[in-house]
Amino acid sequence: GIYPHFMNTGMFKGAKNSDRLFSNVWTGRDMLEPEFVADETVKAIEFEKREVILPWQLGHWLYFANNLPHIAQDEAAIVSNSMKEFTGG
Repeated sequence: GIYPHFMNTGMFKGAKNSDRLFSNVWTGRDMLEPEFVADETVKAIEFEKREVILPWQLGHWLYFANNLPHIAQDEAAIVSNSMKEFTGG
């Protein structure tokens, strides 16, 4: 699967990384450009990758977060509050 973080499209309008969890330190950017995601998807197909997490820095967090109790996952989502100003759809 391809697992992109927020992309610079209307779908994610208003969503942004939270500074409270230092998201920009991990990702290096606020939004992924659609062209970047498309290029990485093509590379994944060419190299027969099973999954691609974009940006790659979030890969460790995703695997770590899945091992947390649900209450801890919920708390992290509340603290990050990245969808507070979300208006896309």
